[in-house]
This record gives sequence, C-alpha cells and structure tokens, in this order.
Amino acid sequence: MATRVQRPEKPGKFGTLGRFIRLLGKGVGTFGHRWFSLLVGCSVSMALWAALTSPDFHVSIVAIRRITPPTLAGNDSLVKIQSFTGLVGQPIFLLDPQQVSQQIAQLPPVADARLFLVLPSQAIVEMAERQPEARWIANGHVFLVSRDGVILGSGDAPDLTVTLIDNTGVPLRTGDLVDASAVQMAFLLKDLLSHAGIGITAFQYSTLEGLSVEAKEGWVAKYGSADRIVEKTQELLAVLELAQERQLVCNVIDLQPNRSPTCRT
Repeated sequence: MATRVQRPEKPGKFGTLGRFIRLLGKGVGTFGHRWFSLLVGCSVSMALWAALTSPDFHVSIVAIRRITPPTLAGNDSLVKIQSFTGLVGQPIFLLDPQQVSQQIAQLPPVADARLFLVLPSQAIVEMAERQPEARWIANGHVFLVSRDGVILGSGDAPDLTVTLIDNTGVPLRTGDLVDASAVQMAFLLKDLLSHAGIGITAFQYSTLEGLSVEAKEGWVAKYGSADRIVEKTQELLAVLELAQERQLVCNVIDLQPNRSPTCRT
C-alpha cells in the first residue's frame, strides 16, 4: 500500500510573521484575563481612595439627639461632644461607630451614647445624660451628683431631697467621682427612715466613719458602712424607743459594726 506524503507548505511572504502573530494571540488569550482583573482592581482601589480622601465624605456636621431631659451640665456636654477628638473633618469611612460611642460615653455628663453615620458627611450622636439626684457639699461648695457618684456641676437644685456633707476636705470639681455607695446608701436610708416617720436634714460622710444621718429631731445616727443596713435601722428604732421610755435625749447613736448600739447624751 502506498503512503501519501504531504509536502510542507512553502512559507509565503508573511508566513513567519503570521506564525508569530498567532503565537502572540494565544499568549494574550491565556494571560489577558489576569491583566483585566488587575486593571479592574486598580480602578476600584483608586475609586475607594478618592472616596476616602474626598472632602465630600469628611464629617462636617455633628448632630445631638437627647433621649433624656437636659441637665445643668448639658450645654457643656454638647460643646465637648460636638468638638470631640476632632470628629469634624475625619473621613467618614474610617470612623468606628462603636469605638467612638464608647469614648463619648466616658464624658462625665454622659450615661450612654451611640454614634450613627449618615453619608456623605453627617455624624449623629444619640445621648442619654446623667441626672443630678443629690447634693454633695464639700469645702463650702454645693455640687450636684448623679446616683452613681459623678459630679455634674455646681449650684443648688431645690427639688433634690438628699444632701450629703463631705467631711474629708478633698477638693472636688465637675467630672470627679465621689463615693457612689454612700450616695446610694443615703437614698436607701431616706426610704427606710421616712417609713418609720423620721425626718432627715442631711447625711454626713467621711472616709473613716462612713455615713451618718442627721435627723430633724437633732440627733445623729452613725451607720458607718452599708452592711446590715436594715438591722441597724431596727436597732436605731429600738434605741430611740428605749430613750423615750427613760426620758433620755440622745445626741449621737452609734450603730457601727462590732459595736452594740449606744446612745450618747
């Protein structure tokens, strides 16, 4: 059987160049999608960089939404928040709302805060402010404190019914933290003693002796710490009843721990 042998084609005028072009086309077909992906990635990166650096996406407005009544320190807190850590001018895409919310909540007048970002350039702070609930008198100054012991400002508030007189001599200012347990103990004692028909004019506080109660009748009850507060109140009522039976006038009633209740005339 005869085998047919095909003669190789003679290269034409552009035969060698044509083969080169065909090989180049195959190479572009193989690697072209990679170049295209790289081009798209660069374009996206450039667009993101433009958005991050564009003044149109920098915070220019800080709005405050109060969810509690404004306090005496409210205007001061607004000023501090609106200029807080240079929030205005920051790229809005680089801000962490949770982190900024936690930082704002550390301001003394603020009990809780939440930051919302609105494109292109607005930051909204939803804020709950601490409320003044007691007077704290120290070194001749009247401070307004929250129930958790934060000094919110100075000045009097006639509607406050709890007054604590600080005998420690420590200088205080707005934003400082006083003994929160003493403030909370004062509110609890006010409720307990008012139910027993005892009026209170003020509470005395010192770091050594704790809390003492000044009654409208003129006597002082030294409670010390907040432990056994109900039992101490029962002991106080028993001492007052006994003093009345014996026609004694108690000036100081000591109810502190590790001591039997005593009446000093």
